Amino acid sequence: MKKRGYGTDTFMIIGLIILISMALFYFSKPPLKEEKEVDRLLRIPFDVVPIRAYVESCIQTVAKDALLFIGQQGGYFDLPQYYTKYTKDSSIKTAYYFYLDENIMPSKDTISQELSKYINQNLLSCINDFASFKQQGYAIDKGELNTITKIGLNDVVFQITLPITVRKGETETKLESFSQPIENRLGVIYDTSKIIVNQQTQDPSAICLSCL
Repeated sequence: MKKRGYGTDTFMIIGLIILISMALFYFSKPPLKEEKEVDRLLRIPFDVVPIRAYVESCIQTVAKDALLFIGQQGGYFDLPQYYTKYTKDSSIKTAYYFYLDENIMPSKDTISQELSKYINQNLLSCINDFASFKQQGYAIDKGELNTITKIGLNDVVFQITLPITVRKGETETKLESFSQPIENRLGVIYDTSKIIVNQQTQDPSAICLSCL
């Protein structure tokens, strides 16, 4: 029974990898309502609009990278104790969701925290200390970065707190928060994976082909 269970574990992970990987190629930034976008821009001094757009562009890029990387690793930025490689020679590793007849699938909150961790550790590299803007005469100071990620059914929303003070001449403007939705079916994929793992837990020696 144990040997059959291990074989099932491998099959299980492959199925989950396929499901998660397929979803990750279908994300893009959903269009904002034109009225809300105009209202938001009108509240920002003209000179600061490019800086805000630059930060939002970095958030979108890093967020998409986070979804791909975290998806490949089974929902983790830092891999847990039990994981495997895609193939023997692959550098890509992914976490087990079912191991030794036990359900060890991460919670949705855990995956959200892992996505936030990726943003917190990689966003500032993209921003590059606003080097190009400083060359244009801007003085820019930034505070502590913090990210809260919310996984919906059809999107993932990254809420970023990053205090930024922009000075040019006698004008000073403060930016505080950014919200970036990424169209992505991670929530659907997670719920589907959970059903599969629950089925596996109920009968560890069988493979639910209809689930896959």
